[in-house]
Amino acid sequence: EGFNMRGFHIVGVYDEDPDPIGNRFGSIDVLPMGELEKVIENENVKIGIITVPAVAAQEVAERLVSAGVKAILNFSPYVFNLPEDIIVRHVDFSLYLEVLTFSLTYGKK
Repeated sequence: EGFNMRGFHIVGVYDEDPDPIGNRFGSIDVLPMGELEKVIENENVKIGIITVPAVAAQEVAERLVSAGVKAILNFSPYVFNLPEDIIVRHVDFSLYLEVLTFSLTYGKK
């Protein structure tokens, strides 16, 4: 809901694992990966968020781009090989953990 208040409309959460399919992630249904491209095209999605293991990240990124996504926020520990016109921002959790550890150790906020 906080994303909507800031102008971002989440149109899908996807998974290869059949177990979570049909469950809800917040107010969004978890959908099978087979529906990814259809939803991207129908909803004119331009930004994708990737939170998969490194082994699956490149394939998911390529699927997003092929369906029309122009920017990706990447939470996976993988650096993509994508066309230069695709905007990618990587979020490295280990970097943030190091910053927090440093702050705890040296008393910095």
